[in-house]
Amino acid sequence: MARPQVAALSFADAYLIALAEADPGSAVVSFDKGIDKVKSINRVEPGPFESAD
Repeated sequence: MARPQVAALSFADAYLIALAEADPGSAVVSFDKGIDKVKSINRVEPGPFESAD
């Protein structure tokens, strides 16, 4: 029996993905485009940071 292909993820990325999957409608905010390999969640690219100064 062939094993399905699984994307290699860091523990931190896998944890964030698991949290997003547990809460329908949520997303992962990350610069890491590798997360896009996981089709069960949405990744949102962070916007520019503005200082509060």
